[in-house]
Amino acid sequence: MKDQWLKLSARVDALALRERLMIFSALAVLLVYTVYLVLAEPLLVRQQAAVAEIAAQQKQRADLAAVIR
Repeated sequence: MKDQWLKLSARVDALALRERLMIFSALAVLLVYTVYLVLAEPLLVRQQAAVAEIAAQQKQRADLAAVIR
């Protein structure tokens, strides 16, 4: 494992600064996207479901109020 790390390190060291920045940028975007998929998206889906449920309950409440009057 250490040999592989040293080989990778040597390859990155051989790259130009511009190429290193492109690799770093791509890895940063990948990390942000992964965090979004794992953390944010499930929460947004749950929020949308809760909003839809609240809207349905409000409609049901309004219908019942109309029946009572």
